[in-house]
Amino acid sequence: MRWADVEDYIRQIQQYKKEYQSDIKINLGFEVDYIEGFEQETRQFLNLFGVEIDDAILSVHMLKTPAQSYVCLDFSKEMFAEIIDEFGNVDKVYQKYYQTMEQAILSDLGTYKPIRLGHLTLIEKFKKRYKPKADYERTITSLLSLIKERKMALDVNTAGLFKEDCESIYPSLHYVRLAEEKQIPLVPGSDSHTAEHLTRGFDHMPADILYSRPTDRK
Repeated sequence: MRWADVEDYIRQIQQYKKEYQSDIKINLGFEVDYIEGFEQETRQFLNLFGVEIDDAILSVHMLKTPAQSYVCLDFSKEMFAEIIDEFGNVDKVYQKYYQTMEQAILSDLGTYKPIRLGHLTLIEKFKKRYKPKADYERTITSLLSLIKERKMALDVNTAGLFKEDCESIYPSLHYVRLAEEKQIPLVPGSDSHTAEHLTRGFDHMPADILYSRPTDRK
């Protein structure tokens, strides 16, 4: 979203909330990127618009490279190959992603910091094409413990099911069940960028797990 469109977006959603309040509950929300080195700017954004936000997700898409530039890890398989070259190997990219995710969980983004973490294992989007050598179970399990400690919730994201080089939920069902054991609130999401993708893949999610609604901050 362009900065120039933010206020119009808020105004339009507020209008729809009133117009359809007798039919459906609409949350005004954002997916907020955690970008290493831009914590202050993110905090300022949240402080400026936070009072209007009903629900938000904190995600990691951008990685800071060894050359101190920024790359988008999920843009395309071609770009991911370039990122691997820049970091040296695929495992170094995975390690940087999970380090950045830990920073996101621990970051001080102020009163309106999102309390739900988006697509925890997005780094696996191209795992079938660029397979890491290391096993990251201990790392992911540690992040789940940190999420629990920080009283955050977890996005159970079905979009990965429809990515040809992934074909699994972010995170996988193994970690969804582990998160449930830790009593981490689990909120289903289809990461829909178009209306027809709303709830896509929800039929692949275990029916025996208790899912949560997005948290209403009001």
